[in-house]
Amino acid sequence: MLRRTAGLGGSRADLEDAELWTAHGRAARAMADVERHAERLVAQGARQRAQLDAAAESARSIAGRTDAAAAAARRLREVLERIDVVALNAGLEGARAHEPVGRGLLLVSEEVRAQVGRGLDNARELESVVGQALAAVGELGERLDRTQRDGTEASADGAQLKAAAQEAQAGFLDFESRLKKATGLDPETARLVAVAGDQARGLATSLSALEAAQGSDAFRALGPLLTPLAKLLAALPEAEP
Repeated sequence: MLRRTAGLGGSRADLEDAELWTAHGRAARAMADVERHAERLVAQGARQRAQLDAAAESARSIAGRTDAAAAAARRLREVLERIDVVALNAGLEGARAHEPVGRGLLLVSEEVRAQVGRGLDNARELESVVGQALAAVGELGERLDRTQRDGTEASADGAQLKAAAQEAQAGFLDFESRLKKATGLDPETARLVAVAGDQARGLATSLSALEAAQGSDAFRALGPLLTPLAKLLAALPEAEP
């Protein structure tokens, strides 16, 4: 039960109020931890977004260069194919021409076409490799884009969590003010009351166990310790039920 008091009245309600303060303190500390973790999450999300943005920009740059390389490989293949056609036509002309001009054209045509054939093989292989690299870079860019979207959503969730934690902290402060007015206790006094209550219950339990095991004579050994406590308790006002 919460009620206004000028201080501690020695009643069971005081202990209940102190325990309420203790629960409030645990909840407030837990919410403060949530806020700190949320703040770290937001900060980490911001760093990750910056890194992802840089990685995505690099991927786009690589994709552009790879696309240019693919276009250059394609143009090289087309040029070699045209040279092969020219060399073939030269060979056909050489076959129709008279010796020794025709024979020379055939030899030149065969040599050029052989070299062009090897160049075409290399150009097609290069074009294939560049195409595969371009596809891989494109897939990487898509994954980075998805990761960026996920990171943005995670950062937004972290920011919402931080805002909710801050709002809860404000609510705890308001509740603390109202609780102080209702109970007449401050957090430190409530903490001390709760600790003393726990220790008193522990002492009572230990003394009961000692009496059950050894009888009342066992208290004599504790006389020097219990006498000051008994005097302190006798000086306290009678506790309310």
